[in-house]
Amino acid sequence: MTGVQTCALPICLQIGDADPAQSGPLNDAEWLQLTLKIKRAAEESLNKLRTIWNSNYLAMNNKHLADSKYNSEKYRGRSQLHRPKTRTSVKKSDAGAANALFATSDVVSIEAGNPLDPKQAASAEVNKALLNYRLDRKSGRAGLPWFQVAVGAHNDVTLTGLCVSKQYWERREIDTGQVQHVPVPHPETGLPQVEQVLHPELGTPILDEATGQPMLQQIMQQQPVMKVVRDRPMVRLFPPELVLRDPGADWLDQAQESSYIGLMHPMTIGDVEAMMADKQTKTTNVHFRKVDRSFLTSARIGSQSQNTTTTRETSGPQQRQEISTGNEEFDRIWVIEWFVRFRGKEYHYWTVGSSQLLSDPVPVEQAYPEQKGERPICIGIGNIEPHKIDPMSMVQSILPLQIEMDELVNMRLDGVKDTLRPLAMIKKGRNIDVQAIQRRSGDSAIYVTDRKSVV
Repeated sequence: MTGVQTCALPICLQIGDADPAQSGPLNDAEWLQLTLKIKRAAEESLNKLRTIWNSNYLAMNNKHLADSKYNSEKYRGRSQLHRPKTRTSVKKSDAGAANALFATSDVVSIEAGNPLDPKQAASAEVNKALLNYRLDRKSGRAGLPWFQVAVGAHNDVTLTGLCVSKQYWERREIDTGQVQHVPVPHPETGLPQVEQVLHPELGTPILDEATGQPMLQQIMQQQPVMKVVRDRPMVRLFPPELVLRDPGADWLDQAQESSYIGLMHPMTIGDVEAMMADKQTKTTNVHFRKVDRSFLTSARIGSQSQNTTTTRETSGPQQRQEISTGNEEFDRIWVIEWFVRFRGKEYHYWTVGSSQLLSDPVPVEQAYPEQKGERPICIGIGNIEPHKIDPMSMVQSILPLQIEMDELVNMRLDGVKDTLRPLAMIKKGRNIDVQAIQRRSGDSAIYVTDRKSVV
């Protein structure tokens, strides 16, 4: 059945590729309406936090706040020094965390709860060896970049008060161009299917001389030979501004107890189409739909994207994800992974922005069976503040001191400059080069027509 697209504001719905049995208690239009509502509620709460995070990132990048007087035209020619105390404090804190986590040769230390029990002792040794192997690999094929992940999470906590990560098993394969013949498994038992061996000319079953029964052979099929390029546990950090959270979540465990969480993934159109082709996800239970490219381009990352990312990365007025190569294949779009609790059950699905379902809504235990029904998300906080899901970060707490230090040092510098180079007073009507006085330096000269004009 070919897909038929219908558009009705404010959402666009693609009909024809969905499996009604996989949509859960709601149909596609109802899922999209629900997604649109929770996205609006999450963004309304998130916009208030982005103002605070922007100020923290500006201080981290040795810049004055957006509404600072030093950014006004009035202070264009005055001292605008920003003392890097915030950045020094953050880097010192990151170094302390790295030293605490990686001071020994072993990345993790695991001991048995009862060292006298040989089974517990053996289990602890095996788990310790496995974790150290995965967390200490230099190659990205089997190990994960644990140092960057750990220190990066601490940096997020220091600047925003929380860190968000997703834990999953990453397996990626590429087609080698070769094929192999493998047995066709039975859909119910999983065992290889068999068929009778027929005579090539007569078409009748060939009998086994020993038993007199028809001879059987396995049904074979061609399968491409794949090469594994990634096979590892993975922890992916998400910037807090790209996490759509429930503002009414439980402060004790907002990752699992909140009604919904959305993870915003900036992905290229080519990668999304490869994901839809099910080449990299055939071993999972998530069924991605075929979405037309016109729907994908409608979710392109543009000027409406979060300015918090731009403030953090200081890459200019434009996000690096917004920069286009001129090839639509490499344009980046917003793909959101949703975890929603609806009518007492946990559901997982993907959307293109908030206007198109990219996958069938399925239970979380089906999408991530290794998580035993829990969401593969962890949200950590830097300070324990009861009943708050967004505790104050270290940078936010010291930001007033940073502002006062900048004010004092700039006032002192302006005072010294005014003393060493006092204000030039020029009599009205005298023929003198005013701009030359304003630009004067140690080796400058000022042209006047009357010597008395200097006085």
